[in-house]
Amino acid sequence: MDFRNINFSHFELVSLRLSVKMVGLHLKIYCPLKSGYRPFGGGSPLEEKMARTKTNWEAVKLLQQNSARVNCKEHFALDGDAKIEIARVRKTRHSVYNINYHLVWIPKTRMRILAKPFSNVVEETIYRVCAWNEWTPLALQVMPDHIHFFMSAPPKWAPSEIVQSLKAWTSKELRARFSIIRDTRYADDLWASSYYCGTAGHVSAEQVTRYIRENSGKY
Repeated sequence: MDFRNINFSHFELVSLRLSVKMVGLHLKIYCPLKSGYRPFGGGSPLEEKMARTKTNWEAVKLLQQNSARVNCKEHFALDGDAKIEIARVRKTRHSVYNINYHLVWIPKTRMRILAKPFSNVVEETIYRVCAWNEWTPLALQVMPDHIHFFMSAPPKWAPSEIVQSLKAWTSKELRARFSIIRDTRYADDLWASSYYCGTAGHVSAEQVTRYIRENSGKY
């Protein structure tokens, strides 16, 4: 390849000299400076982790200080009023139903960032979305690294639609109001793509713990 006509003003030249007894080989590798690629070695482990997960762990560490004393393993428990509401039969114009969902979802890479004031915004947004769609919130718990939400919805709503809407609106509100939340990710996302959904009104601590553990490193 003829390199004489290539503009190398934005390129970094890395030379590797290999000594061979029979043949002298001079290998030159041209890498874009902006790509961040380093063929031999590279950045720090933290920089490599950031590039792999698209999470800005430096910004996350600052936020995690606010939730350092919160026990994220505390099991979500329904109070008496919520248990009564779960047993209630509801009606729409065309249906009579008793459908209750226990939804759990986590931030990307399970960032522990949902302390105050961010948790307040999440709660306000979830209640507003429920009111708009005529869903019935039964119980809500925002933990630094996951969200528990018990709710009831008419049969026309699929759980996936409900979770997608809640994720989209809470992510939009948090990222619009707080620049530090935007700084936590190098992509326009906040929540992991997966979620947990339980029905009826009973879920064991083991089920939720298993979901969070299995998905904490995937997204």
